[in-house]
Amino acid sequence: MSLWNNAACVAVNADLFAAAAAAVPDRHSVQAAKAVCGGCRARTTCLAWATATDESGVWGGLDQNERRRLRRRSAPPAGPRS
Repeated sequence: MSLWNNAACVAVNADLFAAAAAAVPDRHSVQAAKAVCGGCRARTTCLAWATATDESGVWGGLDQNERRRLRRRSAPPAGPRS
């Protein structure tokens, strides 16, 4: 059985997680989606996948903007400019 099959979001409507990608995100829906991710056993894998693929919406407990900030913080420093 795949880790994804045991994810907390399997039984939740996917629209909840897409709310963060709306032009004007619904804060309550975004917080509810993040709460589903809170205790999920697949959270780390989900977050890594969404960060690598630049998915929109809530994945691994973070929205797209939060994942971009995370990616920038963990990126190696830029080399010297020529």
